[in-house]
Amino acid sequence: TGEYVTDAIDSFYDVNDIQQGAAIFQEKIQANPERLDLYVNLSALYIAGYQDESAIPLLEKAKSMTQDTSQLANIERLSLSASNPDFEYRFAEVVSILDAGNKLNASDVEFLENVVEQAPHVIDAHIALGRSYYYWEETNEALEVLLDAQEAIPNQPSVIDWLGRILWESGERDTAFTYLNKGIAAYPFNVQLLARAGQYLFDNDQLDEARTYLGRAEEIAPRHPMLGEVRAYIARQMADNPTKYDID
Repeated sequence: TGEYVTDAIDSFYDVNDIQQGAAIFQEKIQANPERLDLYVNLSALYIAGYQDESAIPLLEKAKSMTQDTSQLANIERLSLSASNPDFEYRFAEVVSILDAGNKLNASDVEFLENVVEQAPHVIDAHIALGRSYYYWEETNEALEVLLDAQEAIPNQPSVIDWLGRILWESGERDTAFTYLNKGIAAYPFNVQLLARAGQYLFDNDQLDEARTYLGRAEEIAPRHPMLGEVRAYIARQMADNPTKYDID
């Protein structure tokens, strides 16, 4: 079904000659024209071999063959690479800036806006653009981007987490909980969402409920970084407000 072939192609670096592999794919496509994975993997091979123009029509064909959101995301991301060989490098560079807590410049935000427009199912791009607006303190724009991502691929944990965070900080606490509950219902073992819900329940003075969610998260992954961050946050809040939490 193509998964191992995908992994092999993903590991290619500076391939000098892909013609033999491309010929095998072309034979397979003639014999199995309904197999989506053949079109996608041949496209990836062409991109690995710096024959981007040959990949583009195959990706257009592949896109017409599926409605699956994860498959569409993969096809759209390959299309971005085929159209711009530097796409993955620049996207990684932009995300690293955001991960460091820094604001993007206007040209980087424009780059992300174009990516989201061209690849509506690539959730990582939506999150990066939403974060960039958030760091610019443009809350409405950030929410709009994340809600588009929620509509494209519902209840993705990373999207839900950022939606919940921005809504909570905007004072929309009930709506934040609504999205977090949807995400947890879809992914009941996602520690990131459980920990975030535990944090907000704590902030909402629902201490017993917070313990329940954080306890579930700890059972699943006690060393998860998000769980550690939330526990540290709660510890600071309790230390700063000993009277409120009956700390002697």
